[in-house]
Formats: sequence, structure tokens, C-alpha cells
Amino acid sequence: MELNQLQYFIEVAKYHSFSKASNKIHVAQSSLSHQVIKLESELGTQLFKRNTRNVVLTDAGKEFYEYAYRVINDMNQASCAMQKYSSLQAGHIVIGALPIMGYLGITQLIATFHKAHPGIELGLTEAGSSILCEKLLSDDIDVAFLTPPTLKRYKQFEITPLIEDNIVVVASKDHVNLTQSPTIDLKDLEHEKFILMGSDNAMRYICESTCKIAGFIPEIICESNQIDTMVGLVASGLGITFLTFSVANAFRHYGITIIPLRMPIKRITALGVIEPNANPLVKIFCQFVQNNKHLLGRMQL
Repeated sequence: MELNQLQYFIEVAKYHSFSKASNKIHVAQSSLSHQVIKLESELGTQLFKRNTRNVVLTDAGKEFYEYAYRVINDMNQASCAMQKYSSLQAGHIVIGALPIMGYLGITQLIATFHKAHPGIELGLTEAGSSILCEKLLSDDIDVAFLTPPTLKRYKQFEITPLIEDNIVVVASKDHVNLTQSPTIDLKDLEHEKFILMGSDNAMRYICESTCKIAGFIPEIICESNQIDTMVGLVASGLGITFLTFSVANAFRHYGITIIPLRMPIKRITALGVIEPNANPLVKIFCQFVQNNKHLLGRMQL
């Protein structure tokens, strides 16, 4: 049994005539008649009563019509549904992002994308860069906003830099040693207590590696991936931390002091993806991000 046989059967039943059905669907009457006869043979029953003036459904034909109509209607609906995907009006992508995405304009960018493509469902995963890299490799996420990885295992990633910002020291406004100068050397932080992000976060690696270059290992007394928690602890005088200027600036009202480093250290936030052209939706998202970088951060590349 073929779909075209069902369609031919429905048309003949609708017009009560092989000739009228033939003209309507632009199929030779002989071919139309042959396919209906073949269908009746496969079903083992007669579907039409034929006479010289018209054709009418038999009792079996009436019952079969309900099934045939349902099948054709379902196929048409399925075809329309699939056309939404082929025209990129529907689908699903999972986006990975750093926990600080709200302070970088990433949430606004994602919301703007959804308004432009309301039929595309978005999943969101927040994690540090190292975890996001692994999730990209395992296909748990389709694209990620992260700090560019340096390990060779991630060499197949396509990385597009988006935001460049300076790392600054954040201390309590009452911190006597760090509030006397407009800038500070890393070496001057050797005896400070640090509140840093978890080990899965690229910012943690940047902080530890730069302190090591300066000749000391930071004393970490607390770690958290919640920025407001970290800044709250800093404001209370428990310790200091490193943040990018864009993020730190959003917390000035906490009672903190932001001190630039004398030798600036940059942090880059980028879009990471594996084979963006393999998924048309991911390609559309990446292009959208490129075209709307003005919504991100404070210093676009």
C-alpha cells in the first residue's frame, strides 16, 4: 500500500468519478484506475461500486475512507511541522555560559535572540569554563560563552573572541593597605587572604597563575561561584578577590574598592563551538552573536 494510492482513492471518493478525480490531480485516468484496482486487490475487498455514470463507496470503502483520510492528513501535518525546521523556525539548542553571564550582557543577548526566533527552544547550562569545554566535547551543549581554552584536547573548538576586560583587585572600602594608591602591583598582594571562584572556573586559574608568576601562592580562605557571595564577603573585610572590571563595577554599591593592576591582565570571553555548520540552528545563533556584539560587556573586540 502506497501513499499515492490512498490519495487517489480519496480523490475518487470525493468526486464520485475517476475522470473528475483524474482532472483534479492531473493524473492519467488509466493510471488512476489501475492504482485503485491495485489497492483493492491488496486489501482483498472492493472499495467502489462502479456504473456508467459514477462510482460510490461500498461499506468497506466508507470505513477505509476514514483511515485513509487520517493517514494523509497526518502526513500533511508532519510535512508542515518539518518545514518549520528546514526554514529554521523551530528546533532546540543548548547554550552554556559562565555564572557571570548576567554581568556581561549575555542574558540580554540570549533574550534578544529568542525574540528574533521565538520558535527555537533554548536550554541553558551555567558552569565554569573547564566544565563547559567538556560539555561541548560530549555534545551536552551546542555552544558556550567561556574563557578560551588552551589545552590541546580542545583544539577542534572554533573560538570567537567577544569581550576583553581588565582584571582588577576588589577589596573592602575600609582596607587600609589597598586603598591608598590608584593602582597596585601583584607582588603587593602576597600577604593578603583571597576569596576566589571554584577550581573549575577559568578566572581561578588566571588568578593563581598570575600570582605564581609574581612569586607567591595566594592564600585562599574561601571559594564560591556566586559573585554576590564573594563580593559580600570582601565587603565585610574577610579577604580580597579578583574580578573583571565590568563585573566589579556592578557591585560598587556593596561598599567595595576597585583597584586596577599596575601591569594590566586581560580576560577574554569568547563563543566556543564545535563545527557550527553541522547544525543550522547553531550557525544561526553564532551569526546572531557576531552581529549583536554591541549588547555584550564594555570592551568589544
